[in-house]
Amino acid sequence: MGKDNTYDKRKTTRLILVSLMVLYACLVAYWMLFGFGRTLSPIYRFNAIPFLTLFGILTDNRTTLAYKAVNLVGNIGVFMPFGMSAAAATRGRVSKSYSAFFFAIFGFEIVQCLSRRGAFDIDDIILNSIGFLSGFAAVAVIQRKTGGSRIGAAVGTPKR
Repeated sequence: MGKDNTYDKRKTTRLILVSLMVLYACLVAYWMLFGFGRTLSPIYRFNAIPFLTLFGILTDNRTTLAYKAVNLVGNIGVFMPFGMSAAAATRGRVSKSYSAFFFAIFGFEIVQCLSRRGAFDIDDIILNSIGFLSGFAAVAVIQRKTGGSRIGAAVGTPKR
């Protein structure tokens, strides 16, 4: 009886966490396509040269410090929860979860370009990846320090 109750709690917790991540993913998708005053551009915009946009923003004296901070926080911090949830769900196995994340972000960058509601920018992919991997690493460290008993147990993932 106690074991079934624990299983039900884990199942419910997992369902809640997955639901929250789906809602969060929808919010991020909205931000990527419509948020922050995005309008329809008359041209397709893309950057395939790593760090070109990033260095341009950081060194441009015409952009405010607030804009620079929002760009970095938005492109890194907003994607940390995806890494955190992936780490909890996979018990610290990064390769498959990062591959799925990378292809999803790559796809969204293409959608931004083709919809003309943003640009395909390799710098965004790099910064988003840093966010994902930072979130993943934070949870992986916590799992190692606690023996995996806290986060993984909450979502019902088996120990390796």
